[in-house]
Amino acid sequence: MAEFNSENPLVGKWRLDRTENFDDYLKATGINIIKRQLAKKTSHVEQTIQCQESNKVYIKIWSRVLTKTDTYILGEEIDEELLEGEKVKGTMTYEDGKLLDSIKGSKKPCFNSRVMEGSQMVHFLADTERSRHLVIFNKLFILRRNLHTMAFPITDFGHVGSS
Repeated sequence: MAEFNSENPLVGKWRLDRTENFDDYLKATGINIIKRQLAKKTSHVEQTIQCQESNKVYIKIWSRVLTKTDTYILGEEIDEELLEGEKVKGTMTYEDGKLLDSIKGSKKPCFNSRVMEGSQMVHFLADTERSRHLVIFNKLFILRRNLHTMAFPITDFGHVGSS
């Protein structure tokens, strides 16, 4: 398994740009119609990825209707809760430039990965090995860990506040 550290291009704060086949994914994974409609109307979604220590990854997904945070030690299993509330086991790994989350114990198959494509982060979601549902994010800014103060100073790229 490759090392994931604070210099990785996936580390930073991301804002939703667009989705592809997202409603089909939500439907296939058991999200009810009310939550799917709400998800379609939620255009302001942010995702933060931090590397707190070598191979320790913090991921926060935020919208006006949902906040989900998980901390992973790469290669180790953790308890996770899926969007529909199902409790599962998840293991995050970093291979070939991709953060991969393999989920066990779900009633329905669920796979996801995050990868850089150009300057965008693409969050691939799948309900089967063959399906493809995309959530595409633009970087707002990079979070760099300051080892002396343990703070996370922000490097602004001028995207803050733009829609």
